[in-house]
Amino acid sequence: MRCENCGEELPRRARFCPECGAPVDQASEEALTDTVAMGVPSPEAEGLPASKKLEEPLEPVGVGAVPLVPIAPPPRATRVRPRTPRPYPQHGQPGSASVPASQRSWTAVERDWDERERAAERRAESGVDAEPEPAAEQAGPSAVRSGARRAAHVVRRGVARASALRSRRIGIAVLVVAAVAVVVFVGLVSTSWLGPLAPIAEPAPQVQPPSDGSIASIQGDDADQQQADGDQLPEGSPEVCDEVEDYSWEELSQISSLISAASSDEEGLEIAKTYHLCNEDGELDGTQAKSLELSDGTKVSMRVAGFRQDKKADGSGAAGITFLAEDGVSEQAMNATGQLTGGWEDSTLRSWMNQSLIGKLPSEVSDLLVSVEKTTNPPAGTGESGQDVTEDMLWVPSYSEVVGEPGTSSNRYGLYESEGPQYQLFSDLDVTWAEPSSKLIIPSGGYWWLRSPDVANDRWFIVVGPEGQSAYGHRPATENAVVMGFCL
Repeated sequence: MRCENCGEELPRRARFCPECGAPVDQASEEALTDTVAMGVPSPEAEGLPASKKLEEPLEPVGVGAVPLVPIAPPPRATRVRPRTPRPYPQHGQPGSASVPASQRSWTAVERDWDERERAAERRAESGVDAEPEPAAEQAGPSAVRSGARRAAHVVRRGVARASALRSRRIGIAVLVVAAVAVVVFVGLVSTSWLGPLAPIAEPAPQVQPPSDGSIASIQGDDADQQQADGDQLPEGSPEVCDEVEDYSWEELSQISSLISAASSDEEGLEIAKTYHLCNEDGELDGTQAKSLELSDGTKVSMRVAGFRQDKKADGSGAAGITFLAEDGVSEQAMNATGQLTGGWEDSTLRSWMNQSLIGKLPSEVSDLLVSVEKTTNPPAGTGESGQDVTEDMLWVPSYSEVVGEPGTSSNRYGLYESEGPQYQLFSDLDVTWAEPSSKLIIPSGGYWWLRSPDVANDRWFIVVGPEGQSAYGHRPATENAVVMGFCL
């Protein structure tokens, strides 16, 4: 079949002429009619749907159907690398963008840049980081400028690193110095008087209180007493108590040994003050005493009479503490035979005291007694000369040990020879030979013996009277109170 317009041979079932574009609808219908007339079965005869014109709309999509829309894959993640500005040549010159790639003339720099750019793109597409280009491989003016910039950057980084290193070193040095200062400070504080490592013997500094009196001064009697109590004593020394009564006899014996071992009387007195065996002034007033009970039930208070005043019989020095009874422990004759001959040494009172009376003492006392030397004048009128020295555990005091040496107005002056220094107890109580003293009156009243023969009378031993006077004398067979003394 041919086109009616141009006569061009039409393809089978063509609707338009492929040469001139004229429609061939009529010719198609006629052709279909001819085909049916020739006995060719039509599509409708076969139960097939009739063809529709192209102008008719296609059957709409069924209700509820979901069209299939292709989903594009997500774009690949690539790394973007900043590119070095490309040195484009002037427009129209060989190698410019306006010249086809096949006709361009590439310089060595451009070709090298292009190759590097393509290599960078390939690395970016493959996910490999682009490596920085070695400065040594660049060439040309831009490469020189880039190298200079990189060199300057390297120099700046080096200077910055050096500055940071120097600052770090300075900081470390400062920290080290601060640490050393802290260690030194802590060490000094720890070893000072307020630190835990302070020496035990180092006393805390005394702070002076305000002068307005708003704060009581710590300097005074209490501070002095604390200072005395804190004196260094030998290891194993007894603990300090407030009163003599608070000590045991064993502790008093130990304190007596400390006083005896002192290098001087003054040092011994300081030890006595430390242990409160005397008052704060180092004086005795009769209140420094300890109770003693004998086996027969007799109770007596033994007063501290003195320190380092009696000599030990073994020649080892002075006895530390001398005790003297406040009252009589018994009534005995000086010499039961009534004889004055032999004086104190041969008296029955001396024998009774060192044989019988000592047995009535508690063993805790008798075991601690120290034998001392006692000096006594010979009786007058017996023809004996020279003083007698005896060794006694128990004894009665002499005339001079109680009232001191007689004065010029005494009938014993010039005849009496001292039988030992006056005990500190009587000296501190202002006892003298010249007048009676209430401090010599014993609680039980009556007379009490002194071991001294009366040098002014060849029949008597001296006694202390009920009014505290020392001018009396009694015959040896007279029974009077026995005020015993002993040393620890």
